[in-house]
Amino acid sequence: MAGLSNLPVSGYEIHMGRSERRDSGTACSSFADIRERTHGSDLPRPDGMLKDRVLGTYLHGIFDESAFRTAFVRILRKQKGLPPDKSQNSGLDYRAYREQQYDKLADVLRNCLDMEEIYRIMGIKR
Repeated sequence: MAGLSNLPVSGYEIHMGRSERRDSGTACSSFADIRERTHGSDLPRPDGMLKDRVLGTYLHGIFDESAFRTAFVRILRKQKGLPPDKSQNSGLDYRAYREQQYDKLADVLRNCLDMEEIYRIMGIKR
């Protein structure tokens, strides 16, 4: 997974508690160094674990980044002896695609629901 080094990823975390690495006698490394922006600190902290082709992380949304996703798939395909992926989706802007899909869903809901009644129940005056 060395080809992932220094590629930026972004995401969000959803978890409770704390995971700790226990010495199991196998060599593992951290998946990423996280720079938190929530408390004004820019100190990196390790996140996740990586061993061979097994990766664990609390970060959600890491595959939204096109460069990271493309490099990750390329590495896995190479390790499996598969040819490089020539699909047109490698440059897909997943965030933009996801927003388009949310907009489509919102349109369907607006057409199927009595939005004025929903606004009334919510106490929103329009």
